[in-house]
Amino acid sequence: LPRPVHPYAITHKVTEDFVLAAHDLKQLQGVVVRLSNGFGAPVTPDVDRWTLLVNDLCRQAVMSGELRLNSAGTQLRDFITLGDVALAANHLLQIDVQQLADGLFNLGGGRAMSVLEMTERIAARWQVLTGREIAIVRPAGDSAPPSVLNYRCDKLAATGFRLTSQVDREIDDTLKLCLQAFGK
Repeated sequence: LPRPVHPYAITHKVTEDFVLAAHDLKQLQGVVVRLSNGFGAPVTPDVDRWTLLVNDLCRQAVMSGELRLNSAGTQLRDFITLGDVALAANHLLQIDVQQLADGLFNLGGGRAMSVLEMTERIAARWQVLTGREIAIVRPAGDSAPPSVLNYRCDKLAATGFRLTSQVDREIDDTLKLCLQAFGK
């Protein structure tokens, strides 16, 4: 059960409640999508998606020559490509209204990964693309073992949606965009 504390999160939860209430009353065919951690190359570098973890790390690779974390990176996240987000949105627009059920869907990549694991994956893709290694910098200490993350997306899968899971391609595309836009 969501228990938002930040005003931004609270307004999102209230909006969800309005949409789902109208959906329940059959006033509209409403869908609420709770998105995990999306990432991917924006259409242009001007699209402000650089606060997304993976996007930020790709930009850091080009601009600073290192991947700097603000923590040990043990936190677990469910990452999903923006390509899969777009496919899911299209899928939800096309399905029969009966498949919407209560109208609430989680959308994620289907696998928990630590922030450090994703950072290491970006470093590996950087090396493939550029032929150069890149340092991962993170604070000492603060390396508590990750807690369990069970971000369930079964309801969406039950409607027939399938992920393309082209994670490496999405990382590569984001790195290439960063090299073009922010490279020296």
